[in-house]
Amino acid sequence: MKVGLFGSSFDPPHNAHVDIATTATDTIPLDVLYLIPSYLAPLKTHPPEAAPEHRLAMAHLVAAMRPEWFVLTYEMDQARIVTSVETVEYMQRQQPDADFYLIIGGDQADQFHQWHDWKRLAGMVQIVCFDRSGSEGNIAISTGMKLIPFDAPLSSSLVRQTIRTGGCLNTVLPQAIESYIQEHHLYQ
Repeated sequence: MKVGLFGSSFDPPHNAHVDIATTATDTIPLDVLYLIPSYLAPLKTHPPEAAPEHRLAMAHLVAAMRPEWFVLTYEMDQARIVTSVETVEYMQRQQPDADFYLIIGGDQADQFHQWHDWKRLAGMVQIVCFDRSGSEGNIAISTGMKLIPFDAPLSSSLVRQTIRTGGCLNTVLPQAIESYIQEHHLYQ
């Protein structure tokens, strides 16, 4: 079984997240894809703006878009920084016969060598990078990372700024996420 692991702060989840999840599911192809909201991302310099329960609820809204998508709450349940190695070890114990694919963005590929125990992690999973930034080739070569060109100049910080300025959200957010954000007055 091919299992995708797609971690993010999901602060908020946006259309690029959905596009990455869809492309990974359809092209690898994956049997299952887990969206993994982080409680606190190890390399981020600031905590997420939305509370964990809101980011988790929004991840569930995204997972509801496809029957093979699920939310893994492991990192949220720990209520602390959890490294990708720890999450993969947890999943390997849960599904010892699965082949795991770690889905990351180009921004993460550029700093992959800063991840905790990154060399061991690269040996535990197939890393699939959706390269929107022209990721460093040396990291990709040294880790066996598969690069998939991805042209979506969209980030959660850009989405939050669009919300604050009252910009149009229908091209950047799934409708269910936009409704959730409005209902709970997030990112004001």
